[in-house]
Amino acid sequence: MKLKAALFVFVLFILVPMFSVKAADSTTPATSTVSNQQTDCTQVSDPKAKFFCVISQERVTNDYKTCNQIDQITSTQGIGREDCYYDVSLNTKDSSICNMITGQPTKDMCVEASATSVKTCSLLKTATYAARCLEKFSPKKVTSKLCNLISKTENGGYEYGNCYYTIATTTNSISTCKKIPAGTTSQRNSCFFDIAQKNLSLKDCNLLPPTMNPDGRYWCITVIGRATNNNKKVCNLIPDKDAKQSCIANIPTNN
Repeated sequence: MKLKAALFVFVLFILVPMFSVKAADSTTPATSTVSNQQTDCTQVSDPKAKFFCVISQERVTNDYKTCNQIDQITSTQGIGREDCYYDVSLNTKDSSICNMITGQPTKDMCVEASATSVKTCSLLKTATYAARCLEKFSPKKVTSKLCNLISKTENGGYEYGNCYYTIATTTNSISTCKKIPAGTTSQRNSCFFDIAQKNLSLKDCNLLPPTMNPDGRYWCITVIGRATNNNKKVCNLIPDKDAKQSCIANIPTNN
């Protein structure tokens, strides 16, 4: 599913403009009209070239009917008519166009990407995209029940963890951070760090690894020191000599 999403982005936003420029330079007169481009696309025999031609045309018309010139699947890469529908919905922010996509996860990916309000989120049946949609418009409505519907292995557990990250940072709950899979270490540590900073909790900094790197324990202590009237005394909590000196150096001296 993630590979499909990445392919959409790569094809629709990188390859299509490149193809359009090439086509304009070599075959299309500057005075060509949209109607002429339509005729040209129907005459293109190579499936992939036809796809690029139609997408370029669709971005001028914003008309989903233009996509019907493309076969359902035009190549082994899987680019086809439904990818065109996705592009129209994204450009027009009209999620109803996504209904022309047959696969439920892909359809929900389309709806989530083109959604403009929390009301649209209720239409999504795939937990991953429902969570993403709510994260954008109403993070307080993201629930543990919804998170548990997301695969713990999808994208290395990131989607599942990000759902709980949203709950944790919305409710200010350090315990919820612990529900983020240990395999997604950076995501889990970011959650601990963010909550520790919000609560100005030096205790919660101890959940982080002992480093001065971002999301590290010693940097967490340093940032809290800066946020509490530039309190350099917090640096005494750091046992490592070099890290302690770095902490002191990174907290301004009050005049």
